Amino acid sequence: MRSAPIAFGLLLLLAGCAEVGKVIGASFERPRLSFVSWEPREADLEGVTLALRWQIDNPNAVGLRLSGLDYRLEVEGHQAIAGSAAGGIRIPSRGSAPLDLPVRVRYADVPPLLGSLFSKESLSWRISGEAGLETPVGPVRLPFSHEGRVPAPRPPRISLQGIAVHDISLGGLTLDVKLAIQNPNAFALPLGALSYGLRVAGAEVVTGASHPLAAVAGGKGGVAVLPVHLSFGAAGAAARRAAAGDPLDVALQGTAGFGGLKLPLDLKGRFAPGR
Repeated sequence: MRSAPIAFGLLLLLAGCAEVGKVIGASFERPRLSFVSWEPREADLEGVTLALRWQIDNPNAVGLRLSGLDYRLEVEGHQAIAGSAAGGIRIPSRGSAPLDLPVRVRYADVPPLLGSLFSKESLSWRISGEAGLETPVGPVRLPFSHEGRVPAPRPPRISLQGIAVHDISLGGLTLDVKLAIQNPNAFALPLGALSYGLRVAGAEVVTGASHPLAAVAGGKGGVAVLPVHLSFGAAGAAARRAAAGDPLDVALQGTAGFGGLKLPLDLKGRFAPGR
């Protein structure tokens, strides 16, 4: 018979919990999710990271917990990424907590963008989604959205700068072909590589060659020097004109690679050799 008082006590406890739940539910106020700020980080020729921050305000007398975050990011109206972030953030009673979300945008993940990427001054982006909260009245979803613009990357400007002659011998000479590389971006260009062929005074003097390219700081320029041996036998006319200091037509075709960017080159110029 002792089970009857125990059962009665459990019923009273459950009834009390139900009443408490009703009181909490009646007084529960919906939390607020407010956008605070964003900034671009880790920008390069391949993409940019958007560092986004919101604030969750909890007007209730009980603490809450972020269960997770689902989001979708668009660039120039095209979906770039859809993902989720883990929860775990606790929002104190009658308090607030920051919600930080770094999102990496890779331009290669937005194929419709690639054809016009370098023709734009800036790129529009929009993020939207929902944050999930665990509350005493059950799960609560808070929608969010924000948009902005981020500077578009610019391709490096590469041009023929001039030529110089040295190491003249009976068999030939060395011709240094100088390339000027200008980085118009605020971020640095990474180490790169040049694959190229070269014609001097109409003669094909280099085919299938490669040359490393040094990193270039943001807003700065650099020079790559391509040493080419001209034989008086195989490249007789070009070599003799170079040795005499006569102006030469120089044409370079190839590809300059910086990270994931492959920049086609078709450069031409006429230069008098320096020493």
